[in-house]
Amino acid sequence: MSKIQEIDNKMIEFTMQKFHHYGLDRLQSQIYAVLLVEPEPVSLEYLAKRTDYSLASVSKAVKFLSRFNLITKTRKPGTKKIYVSGQKNMLEMVEKKMILSLEIEVTPTKRIVPELIDEYKQAMKTASKTDKESAKKKVKIMEEYLKNMLLLERLQIKGLEMIRKELI
Repeated sequence: MSKIQEIDNKMIEFTMQKFHHYGLDRLQSQIYAVLLVEPEPVSLEYLAKRTDYSLASVSKAVKFLSRFNLITKTRKPGTKKIYVSGQKNMLEMVEKKMILSLEIEVTPTKRIVPELIDEYKQAMKTASKTDKESAKKKVKIMEEYLKNMLLLERLQIKGLEMIRKELI
């Protein structure tokens, strides 16, 4: 094994541990780690050989990783063979996740939760004593949730501003 391969293996091991803590399983972490050190896209067959997993297992893990924008799948012209590369720019990856969070979490929460809080408050006017007490607790929970989402939105907007300054 060459010195370069030894260093590659150290980087792969380090990256595997880091991404395993984020909830990726061993194979998913290993695939992403291998792709992180590979300068060019590699085939699924290469990943199967490199990880000692079956082609079917690698294919399933690649599909999972691509859903989270950790990797990109491509085909070479004139072939059916799939090649994959890892997202190497962490700032771009975080930027995409922040934008997605704003779109699917924060924006709908800002629209829907205040309406639900108002509905609870209106329903409390004619509710039984037991239902009224329960609704009061639920309103507090929802108001706190909304407050947290608004804070998350401010943090994400500031974070996006910082990331975009760095990417320019």
